[in-house]
Amino acid sequence: MDDSDGLLELNNSAVVEDLDIEQRRILSREEATALLQDLLARTARKEALNLVAIADSRIVAYAMVMRRKGFSSHVGEFGIGITKGYRGIGIGTAMLQELITSSRELGLKILIAKTFASNIGMRQVLERSGFREVGHIPRTYERRGRYIDEIVSALEL
Repeated sequence: MDDSDGLLELNNSAVVEDLDIEQRRILSREEATALLQDLLARTARKEALNLVAIADSRIVAYAMVMRRKGFSSHVGEFGIGITKGYRGIGIGTAMLQELITSSRELGLKILIAKTFASNIGMRQVLERSGFREVGHIPRTYERRGRYIDEIVSALEL
């Protein structure tokens, strides 16, 4: 299994699990390969940071920071995804701490996380890591006839 297969499995398992995440469709292997190539190119240009956690010989978590462009190029937005069965054991916290350290080394000054209000676990990890909620956007996401708010959290590095 190569990295694109691992990312494909991680993404598609979250979609099948029907989590409150933005990604709502199964990706093909070709789409996952193209996504990985794009992420690696952005990383080479210092526009992104990417981390994976490997357990049992497979990717079980992925974390990334994407640098904004233009006048907000000192700001990074990040996301973390963790496979079922590996959540709640500290992988997300460890990855976030590494993202914070690496973001500072990349010269970022602010990290932003946008989370579904229903994602209590991630919101708790953010709070424990020093992030503070700076925005609450009502009814940002619509899933099967119900609306979910978005919470914006930030950390000054």
